[in-house]
Amino acid sequence: MRKILIIGNVGQDAVLRYTPNGKPVGNFSVAVNERWTDANGTKQEKTEWLMVEMWDKFAETLAPFVKQGRQVYVEGIPSADAWIDKSDGRAKGQVRIRAQVVRLLGPKEKEEEPLPAGEETAVADELPA
Repeated sequence: MRKILIIGNVGQDAVLRYTPNGKPVGNFSVAVNERWTDANGTKQEKTEWLMVEMWDKFAETLAPFVKQGRQVYVEGIPSADAWIDKSDGRAKGQVRIRAQVVRLLGPKEKEEEPLPAGEETAVADELPA
């Protein structure tokens, strides 16, 4: 069993598109920060970027609420993509999460409208087809 849980900030608004056969898919990136103090007492920070994908009614329902800067909780199935960049010949890689649960943890800024009741969390298997 593979499962990943992350909390981070959305890097850009979710993009909703449709496959050639009409299946909805939404994508967005999430920045996850790690902070620690090294052996010399110096504070360190590292940011990892993860790609999140949502499918079907789940994507259509949630994509309009996934906005840049918003903090989110994502639970899903991780996978890794690897390729050789044609421009420089270097190996590249990225972690991708097929979201099963997305929870919007709060608005980016105070002046944003509150989320509609019941829209704070979406679970892929619980949405109507």
